[in-house]
Amino acid sequence: MKGLIKNDLYVFGKTFAWVLPIIFVCSALIVIFSETIVFFSETDELLYSFPCMYSCVILGFVPATLYSYDKRSGWNKYNTVMPYRRRDYVSVKYLFGLVVTFLYILFISCVILIKINTSDQLDFNDYIFMLFIMVLCSLAPVAIIMPISLKRSPQAGFIIFGIEFFVIVFLIGMASGFLDAMFEENAENWYDGSQGNFIAFGGAALVSVILYVISWFRSIKIYEKAEL
Repeated sequence: MKGLIKNDLYVFGKTFAWVLPIIFVCSALIVIFSETIVFFSETDELLYSFPCMYSCVILGFVPATLYSYDKRSGWNKYNTVMPYRRRDYVSVKYLFGLVVTFLYILFISCVILIKINTSDQLDFNDYIFMLFIMVLCSLAPVAIIMPISLKRSPQAGFIIFGIEFFVIVFLIGMASGFLDAMFEENAENWYDGSQGNFIAFGGAALVSVILYVISWFRSIKIYEKAEL
């Protein structure tokens, strides 16, 4: 699998090298200079939960982007003459995506926890809530896009993800509002660290982990049967 990893590292460096510094630096600066974790403040100022969420979505595109370049260059056909199983090829894409996402979440987690320890603007519950969002936004794209990319095309995967992602956000928002109402809280404040908010996003994060694993095995089966 060393050859597969080297190929992905080369393609990743070629396509995402200029994106990563921007994502990491901008996310860190936004976290440092923002005063709250909510999506919008009372003055409608866009704060750091959205930029971090958006960064995770972009990093969730990494596996499908790597496959898209392999398909365009013919590498996905070339590696079939090498001693690699098709399941290895798919697994490397999923593992690569996990590593990139883990590094970003680890970096942002360190920044948030440092800010919690050095100021009274945030508490640990804010971090847990943010962690739920980052896990959801980084794993959901891979779980949705990769099987479709392998079965049809990466372009189809990105389009379908764009549609489904808005549906997912809408459903989570509805669930959060409903749970807030059950706990007799203000259902309009979906992102204020309320009980309904924690349950909705925590549940969505857990579901995204399960779907990621299911998507991994499904992608392997699809690719093993695919005609290259």
